[in-house]
Amino acid sequence: MLGGLSDQAALLLEVNVFLKLAELADEDLATARRAKTWRQWASALQPGDIILIRPSNTSHEIQARNDPFLMMLAPLVKAVDGGRWVHAALYAGNGKVIHAKRGLEGEDPSAQVREQPLEAFRDAMSDLMVVRPKVSLKARKAAVKRARSTIGTPYNVWDVVRAGLAPQHVSGAEEWPDRAICTAVPGYAYPQIPWRPGVSIRHIRPNDYIRTPYADRIIAYTPDKTDLDKVAKLLIERARDGRTARSQETQRSSR
Repeated sequence: MLGGLSDQAALLLEVNVFLKLAELADEDLATARRAKTWRQWASALQPGDIILIRPSNTSHEIQARNDPFLMMLAPLVKAVDGGRWVHAALYAGNGKVIHAKRGLEGEDPSAQVREQPLEAFRDAMSDLMVVRPKVSLKARKAAVKRARSTIGTPYNVWDVVRAGLAPQHVSGAEEWPDRAICTAVPGYAYPQIPWRPGVSIRHIRPNDYIRTPYADRIIAYTPDKTDLDKVAKLLIERARDGRTARSQETQRSSR
C-alpha cells in the first residue's frame, strides 16, 4: 500500500502523471493530418508505412486492466526517451501488420515478431500515427519482405532499457539479432535509413521514428470516448467471465 492506495491504484496514478506531463510538451499529433474515424486512418496506409502506438489519454486506465505490461512500459519509455510513443510496427499491406508482441522472456512464449490483422490496433484503443519513409515504392516493398524475414524472433525486454540508457554503437550493416524489441523490426526493414545514427537497430526507440527527417508524418488517429466506453464495457464483461483479451488472443493464435 502507498499512502492508502493499492499497488494497482498507485501504478495507475504514476502512469497518469507521466502521460499528462508528456502531453504538455507533445506536438506530435498536432503536426499530422487527423483522421476522424478509424476507417479514414486505415485507408491512408500504404505497404511499408511505420505505425506508432501510444496509450491515449482516456484509454490508459482501461488498457491497464488488459495489458499491464504496456502500462508499466509507458512510463519507462517516457523516462529514458522523453517521448510517449511506446510501440512501432510495419504495415505489410492487405490489412496486416508486422511487429514484435511485447512480453517477458520465459513467461510469455507468444511474445515474438508476428504478422497479424491491423484490427488488433483498433481493439487496443490507442493513439496511432503513420510515418512514411522518404524512399521509393520499390524500397518500401522490399522493406515489407525484410520485415517478414524476422517473424518468429523472440521479444527481448532488456533491449527496452538499453535503448534508453546504454545503446550499442555500431558502424555499417547489421545482421538480424536472435532477440529483438518492436522498434528493431522497422529499423531492420529500412537498412538504408539512419533512424538513430551510429546506434544498433536493436536499440532504436519508438520516438526516433517520429523525430527523424527521413520520414513524413502522414495521418494520426485518436479513438473517441464512445468507442472507449464500449471497450471498457467489454473488458468488464471479460473480467467477470475470468477472461482477458490477451488470453483470447493466445487462444486464437494457437488454432
